[in-house]
Amino acid sequence: MSASYQFGQPGAYPPPGTDQQPGGFRQPGTYPPGSYPAPGPYPSPQDPGYWPQQGGYAAPQTTSGLAIASLVLGLMWLFWLGSVLALVFGLISLSQIKRTNQKGRGLAIAGIVLGGLGVLFLVLAIIVAAVGGHTTSPGAF
Repeated sequence: MSASYQFGQPGAYPPPGTDQQPGGFRQPGTYPPGSYPAPGPYPSPQDPGYWPQQGGYAAPQTTSGLAIASLVLGLMWLFWLGSVLALVFGLISLSQIKRTNQKGRGLAIAGIVLGGLGVLFLVLAIIVAAVGGHTTSPGAF
């Protein structure tokens, strides 16, 4: 068995004085000329474009208060007065949301739907009361 160095064999190390490291790596700075570009200078902090330009912060979007009120009143009904107000507030808040780009469109739509259902039940209750109150039974005085 010879004690000569053979690249790629496990446990084999190059003889002293060569620029090869174990694993086939070279000493830093010993690459052939032209194979890697020299690193450029770092830009100074005064160079435009070095630091990302920060724009002004956008104001956070707020949720429309009328949309919230519409949903709450639509859920509570408050003897149908809440349903009517939920419908009105929901319609006003939808136009306000389009104009001002606020959040709460879904809340306004939910308030409109619940308010509309409440108004529908109010109309049905009035019809039932009107029809039911005028029935006379035979033999009644």
